[in-house]
Amino acid sequence: MNIIIIAMLSILAGILGRLGGAGKTGDIWDFARRSWVRDWLIPPLALIALWRFNWWTFLVVWILMGAAFSTYEDVIFGYDNFWFAGFVVGLSTWPLFFVGIHWYAILLWASVLSILWGSINKWIPKLWFKDAGTPREFLRYSSVIATIWVLSI
Repeated sequence: MNIIIIAMLSILAGILGRLGGAGKTGDIWDFARRSWVRDWLIPPLALIALWRFNWWTFLVVWILMGAAFSTYEDVIFGYDNFWFAGFVVGLSTWPLFFVGIHWYAILLWASVLSILWGSINKWIPKLWFKDAGTPREFLRYSSVIATIWVLSI
């Protein structure tokens, strides 16, 4: 994998993740401040970074990952559980098993995302930043692509 491409896609995913989680402010960027931007534009970036798919796995993983991004599992837990949400995002790539990704790599990546997402939410408190949401969301969504190399193990 080309490190420069991964870095650029990670930054773009972080920006899209933050835009999708940001509230509307009444300016020209409000069209991009909708959750669908994050939910449905980051999965293709992750698949492009991995570059191991065919048309049906691309479509299925896109749908599964988009659905995983659209919730933080607050329906199940009663609060935004980022530990579990990161794990579900990682598991959303299970169809890649059919195109040569090992099951243990998928499980490992889900675990890495779980640890990262939960840790980012826990250890970037509002004491460090005026608006902790911005660095948290940027880091959460950029980590999806920055760690995608784990699937190549």
